[in-house]
Amino acid sequence: MKTRDFKDENFKKSTMSPPTSYPCCVEVAHKDGIVAVRNSTDSAKNTVFFSKAEWDAFLGGAKKGEFDF
Repeated sequence: MKTRDFKDENFKKSTMSPPTSYPCCVEVAHKDGIVAVRNSTDSAKNTVFFSKAEWDAFLGGAKKGEFDF
């Protein structure tokens, strides 16, 4: 799947992102079992794709604090 397969309106900005333009904003889109993640301040490049299982594993780890430092 390519970035062009996801339309801008499919991406949702993280509720943890500040309302103004900030370099650490994340947007996520789901389509056909694929999860796309991109930087909202530079949406034209570097979209990363995950399977639903990979994304669920990441979210589970984040909720358990596995990435806290």
